[in-house]
Amino acid sequence: MCIAAYIFRTEINLPKCSFHVITGGWCPACGNTRCVRYLLQGDFFMALRHNITIPFLGVLLLLLYLENLAAISGRDAKFYRK
Repeated sequence: MCIAAYIFRTEINLPKCSFHVITGGWCPACGNTRCVRYLLQGDFFMALRHNITIPFLGVLLLLLYLENLAAISGRDAKFYRK
């Protein structure tokens, strides 16, 4: 288990999917929850296997944050083109 997940124990607080509990089938939102669980455990590749959107958005937000830090410091850095 990842140290962050062990310290905060956020993985335990994620709700169970009621659709999966009742039917045993996986709904599209279950992929999101499993992705977040694997990210909290530190298993990035299994998170990508279940849903690529959440890690992709995380990387995109990190790049936007770094771009804003560069702008605050007076540098002109663009990580993406409009």
